[in-house]
Amino acid sequence: MVRYALVFFLSLLLASAQTQWDYRIRGVIPVELPAVDAGKWQRPPLRVEIRRTTPDLYEAGRIAIKLKAGTKGALPQAPAALSALLKQFGLRSLSPMLTTSAQQPLHVASVGLESVLIATFDPGFDPFDVAAALMELPDVEYATPLYIRRTMRQPNDPQFSQQSALQRIQLPAAWDVTIGSAEVTIAIIDSGTDFEHEDLAANLWTNPGESGTDGQGRDKRSNGVDDDGNGKVDDWRGWDFIGNVTRTEYLAGTVREDNDPKIRAGTVADEMQHGTQTAGAATAVTDNGRGIAAPAGYRCRYIPIKCGSDDPSLAGSVLRGYDAILYAARLGASVINCSWGGPVASPLEQQVIDQARALGSLVVAASGNDGINLDQQPFYPACYVGVLAVGASNTATDQVAGFSNYGTAVTVYAPGTSIRTTRMGNAYTAVDGTSFSAPLVSGVAALLRSLHPDWTLDQIAAQLRYTSDRLSGTSDATRPRYYGRLNAARALSINRSFTSGDRLPGVQVVAVTVNGAATITTPGPSRLDIRIRNLLAPAATVRVQLAASPNASLGTAVLQTSNLGTLAEQTLQTTITLATPTYFFDDTVRLSLTITADGVVEYATVALRVALPTQNSYTRLASQLPHTFRAIASRGLAGTWAVGQTPSGRAVVFRSSGSVFDSSSLSGSPVTLAIASNSVVCVGTESGTIWRTSDGGSSWRWTNLSSTLAAADALLFFDASNGLCIGRPVSGTWRLARTTDGGATWTPAAVLPPPFANERTRHHATTAFGDTVWVGTSAGRILRSTDRGTTWTVAAAATTDQTIAAVSFASGRQGYCLVRPTAPQADPTIAVYHTTDGGITWFPTGAQFQQSVLEPLALYAPPNARVAFMICAGTQVLGTADSGATWEPVLTGNGGSARAAAGTTSGPAATLLMAGATIASLRVSIADSRPLLRLTPSDTLDFGTVRLDSTSERTLELANLGGAALVIDSVHLEPITATDGEFAALLTAPLSINPSSSRAITLRFSPRSSGERRARLVLWTNASPSEYALILRGTGVQPSSVPQMLPQPCTAYQSGGNLAIDCACLQPRTIALWRLDGQQVAELTFDGTLPTLLDAGHLAGGLYVYRIGCAGTVQATGIVLLTH
Repeated sequence: MVRYALVFFLSLLLASAQTQWDYRIRGVIPVELPAVDAGKWQRPPLRVEIRRTTPDLYEAGRIAIKLKAGTKGALPQAPAALSALLKQFGLRSLSPMLTTSAQQPLHVASVGLESVLIATFDPGFDPFDVAAALMELPDVEYATPLYIRRTMRQPNDPQFSQQSALQRIQLPAAWDVTIGSAEVTIAIIDSGTDFEHEDLAANLWTNPGESGTDGQGRDKRSNGVDDDGNGKVDDWRGWDFIGNVTRTEYLAGTVREDNDPKIRAGTVADEMQHGTQTAGAATAVTDNGRGIAAPAGYRCRYIPIKCGSDDPSLAGSVLRGYDAILYAARLGASVINCSWGGPVASPLEQQVIDQARALGSLVVAASGNDGINLDQQPFYPACYVGVLAVGASNTATDQVAGFSNYGTAVTVYAPGTSIRTTRMGNAYTAVDGTSFSAPLVSGVAALLRSLHPDWTLDQIAAQLRYTSDRLSGTSDATRPRYYGRLNAARALSINRSFTSGDRLPGVQVVAVTVNGAATITTPGPSRLDIRIRNLLAPAATVRVQLAASPNASLGTAVLQTSNLGTLAEQTLQTTITLATPTYFFDDTVRLSLTITADGVVEYATVALRVALPTQNSYTRLASQLPHTFRAIASRGLAGTWAVGQTPSGRAVVFRSSGSVFDSSSLSGSPVTLAIASNSVVCVGTESGTIWRTSDGGSSWRWTNLSSTLAAADALLFFDASNGLCIGRPVSGTWRLARTTDGGATWTPAAVLPPPFANERTRHHATTAFGDTVWVGTSAGRILRSTDRGTTWTVAAAATTDQTIAAVSFASGRQGYCLVRPTAPQADPTIAVYHTTDGGITWFPTGAQFQQSVLEPLALYAPPNARVAFMICAGTQVLGTADSGATWEPVLTGNGGSARAAAGTTSGPAATLLMAGATIASLRVSIADSRPLLRLTPSDTLDFGTVRLDSTSERTLELANLGGAALVIDSVHLEPITATDGEFAALLTAPLSINPSSSRAITLRFSPRSSGERRARLVLWTNASPSEYALILRGTGVQPSSVPQMLPQPCTAYQSGGNLAIDCACLQPRTIALWRLDGQQVAELTFDGTLPTLLDAGHLAGGLYVYRIGCAGTVQATGIVLLTH
């Protein structure tokens, strides 16, 4: 297969005069697919992202539309809004994907494909844009382009011997166990198959519903009637979904379906041989004294389904492949082989896979021949949930083939070099590619289904995987990506019985949820449930080891269970916590799981989507971009603009109005841009050229200022007419140009203060407020003009070996700058400086950032606001409300990377712009509308000294000083020197505190051993930061021998030099006295009148504890003060 690069042409054709709507153009359409439970097969909820790709991968003028449950479909019953919107795109037809007869087999196990419509429209419109528009309608569950997929074939390598691949997978020994069954079928969905080939004809499947004679005595194969009611007339030997059409005809929506799945062209390109080659690799007739052998070639049958044209202009294209998958599943195909694929996911395609599995078909797909990691660059259908993905190994060396795609998404590998197979015209050939690894696995899967007809599809796939042989050259570290090479003999001989003989378990992850949901919705500790299932023989011991990506941490990372029976499930639990600080509300946490069951190892990677609640609004204008952007800006109706370079070094301009990427109009290396008005934009280049458009980018003209500027490093406009361009110093002089006509003409302007050696500025380091402009330089200086560049002063904001990387001002006096070392360093420190006098003097705020942890890129201080923002190269956003002393995360979307950033303000909100791998905007309120938590005490709560048999309580005040409700999501106590239970928080979360309100919570200390005890109280909130912590401290002491205080029916007090005893008891009484150190000093018995006076002159002054007894019981305890 030729590797196709993802080049994102984001042209928007919807901005024509007839368009009546306005919506955000996106580079990604996210679709949430619900869980599927089809009896023996389940799929958890799934997120599919439809991404914009190159036009050649779309079917022109066709999309699929899935309506929500209860919504009527085809015209004229379609929702009015849907029909009206489609008509704006030149609607030609709207019909159900499945005919009424085709829906019948799905009713037993439907996944909802009955609600899918196919719309055809003017092919001049981009299908992605049409789908994006339809996604705005309330009745649409999803809308997706229909994709053209590619076959996968590598150049021949004839030096290898003729069918050594079958020896490599030990197929002869497998045939000793079973040679298959004629009831087991393999659907070959491909370019077309020469079913008349001498080594394929005898294994051709015949449709029982279209064979024999009908009620009128006619041959069902040719009676022109759909005898089996599947929507295809006379499909007695498969089906041709395309017919003989040219590329032009197909792109215009023309197909010519028929019941002949063989290519019958005069000239057959190599790519058109593909279907015959895959069919031979899986099911060439075996033991017939001619040609070759194949895994399922003894008895199994194949169903040829043609998805390629007879016309060479479409050679290598697989068209309507997913229609064919559904057709094959409805025919009852045991295995469906797909030796083709491509990039970009589709929710419709995933649901077709779901439906095929629900009907009992195992889908086997080639992983692709691009040599890429599928965990990073998915390839479909191989990467759809429920598909058995096959990679290629080198037949001779038993290593992974260099061309094969790989990763944890690959179920198993099989030989893919020098595969001897059939060729059209009773010929034979040797071929390479994952296209021919897949049918080897499909063939062995057919044998396995013949041997174990009662096994589920997951059991079949697990058996093939866990009985595979370790590939040569792999280690424990690389095995997750290169699991194993198919071993047919082991697959068929092991687990003949799950209770006796040679057997092994197969434990896999079924689902991973967080607090019972598919997403992480709180940064604090959450319950992580891992549901596992044993598909094969019982497992005595199961061990699950987990690891999380750096943006999260786990509680217990090793989980264990035992005695997991066949098809038994168990849920294991631990906790997961987002790393602090948390920057992204839409991030992804990746979990790596290693499951070991009685020595059988399984690897899995699970992506958990983070969806934190936020009032910030994040919009991706374009994503997965290969360009390097240097500047971005936005202004009113002009929209957002960004400039940079393509990977090949060409200048590229992005404009949000139409989502256009223009890489042909400009030349040079753009480094700065400025927007003068709604229609005028200027771009400066490294060579000193200024490009200008006055019609929104439709046309450009340039002004060459290289003799004046050397380079146009920074551009800015004060208004629609007046602007400056700061150039690069030449011959010891700064260069400056001025415009008074919106950039139409430029003239040299006043000379700036003399430069230092190699001093220069950059786009992010230049800003203006009113008539004042500031220029930060690579020599630690900030040049300042209060009269639009007529006169200048200079301030040494930092040292000469430091660079002013960014500057922003909130007013004529309040400003910020970023300072970093000029010389390259391994891990430089970037500091924030602040000014309150308009940039005359600068001082460090104390905020510093290590580039390896967080790399500040640009600053934005909204006009006259007390807050300021920092945009980082990793697309993190931070905000400050205390003049830069502290910076807290501002929740935003994860854009991957950014090299250009800017900001604008509209009303009570600021919009932050980022350009890199993603072009995006973040709208965030700059009003005081965020919750703000204050703890009293703020750092330590001291319980003092508490006896081991006692409990002490203290109060912690939680005050919300912000402008929005504060929510305490969860409370955790982390022992430091204390043990569990010594400290307790008497609080039930979640707890909500209104703005300008407070709540007091009670904390309790119950020491269990002597000495200082400490714990950390952690509160997880919706404030920023989300995590607040407080140290709890107390000291436990042993109980004293001094008696415990009791209620007071008697009392003791000093009366002159005597100790007076007053008691209601009239019987003989006793009194005992102790010093506070526990030493008893007196014990007396007395009776007589009350109060009784005892001489206390011999006792030293101080506090004493007394106990009064009467009639053999204690009547009172207390403390008395004696003074002399």
